[in-house]
Amino acid sequence: MMYAIYKTDDWHSYKSRNLIGVVIDHTPIDLIKIHAADEGETISEDDNYNLINIKQTQNYSGEGEYSFEEIEANIIIQ
Repeated sequence: MMYAIYKTDDWHSYKSRNLIGVVIDHTPIDLIKIHAADEGETISEDDNYNLINIKQTQNYSGEGEYSFEEIEANIIIQ
């Protein structure tokens, strides 16, 4: 599995998604935490819980929100 990681607006609207990374060898949460730290923010325990369970932050303390999606690799799409 691969994971596409996005920074979005506060409503996680599809149109606002900005791809910030693709992860293969780590969890997407690891990369999100690094990106948040680069912005001077941290991921709270609530955000961490939401990322694990619903694949998006809720009420992130920084600007915008984060989300990710699973992508299967090495497949043919017909």
